[in-house]
Amino acid sequence: MFGEVLQTTIEDAVLYARQLLEKSKFLYCEAESVLENEIGMDRASVSDGGVTVKSFSESFGTTGRLDAEYYQLKYDVFERYIKEYAGGYTTVQEEFALIKTRCTRDLEEYPYVEIGDISIENGEAEYHIVRTKNLSANARIMTQSGDILVSTVRPYRGAVSVLHEDNLLVSSAFTVLRENGTYPAQTLQVLFRTDFYKDWLLKFNVGTSYPVIKDEDVLNMPIPVLDESVHESIKEYVQESKRLLNKSKELLGNAKYAVEMAIEQDEEIAVKWLGNIMKLQNEK
Repeated sequence: MFGEVLQTTIEDAVLYARQLLEKSKFLYCEAESVLENEIGMDRASVSDGGVTVKSFSESFGTTGRLDAEYYQLKYDVFERYIKEYAGGYTTVQEEFALIKTRCTRDLEEYPYVEIGDISIENGEAEYHIVRTKNLSANARIMTQSGDILVSTVRPYRGAVSVLHEDNLLVSSAFTVLRENGTYPAQTLQVLFRTDFYKDWLLKFNVGTSYPVIKDEDVLNMPIPVLDESVHESIKEYVQESKRLLNKSKELLGNAKYAVEMAIEQDEEIAVKWLGNIMKLQNEK
């Protein structure tokens, strides 16, 4: 049974970490709001109903697709929405390079990112160390910091992440993109995680038991050409959100370490140590 002072100190640390996490979420939502307000997105106004009639030449003869999902009216509305944006539009392939750098597998182990390592809540990527002999066949692509991962499996989940570390090995179930300097990675991440684009990407699903989208469908997606001030605003919100998220994780880790310190050493030492950490956190 821990003493009251230690329990109170731990409680303060955990509650503060939670506040930081909530503020991180709020700032990310602000980034989405800036983007949606700029483009004027109103997903709720687009009806899912209606019937589309296509001749064979207009459907399979042009696209190679016969599935009804592909020809839903709402997808035409989405495309028109972006292509008629006041600032104009571009495509993903015009602004980003597709990365296919193959892993040589000449190391004993690799930091590996797969679909389940992307948080659908905030888009952050985690990695785990996997010995080369235990890597799956899908572990193929080598990446660098700043690359964007777009999940080609169940894109409606919004598993889109900007990497913050070099030399991560990632699954081939991602489309890996690298910015060419004109369209920030953070903007594309926020854009692809909006309900608007998550729904739109479903148009390109192929397969039944394990539906996926293809790299070329991601590359051909129209995206709005935004003013530099909008890009900068989104980038600042995303970066500050990331900073607070990291701060929250660090503080929770410190609280855990303080408990271990109290058990292995002394409660007074643990309280003093965590108190100093909290003070430093508040000063940052």
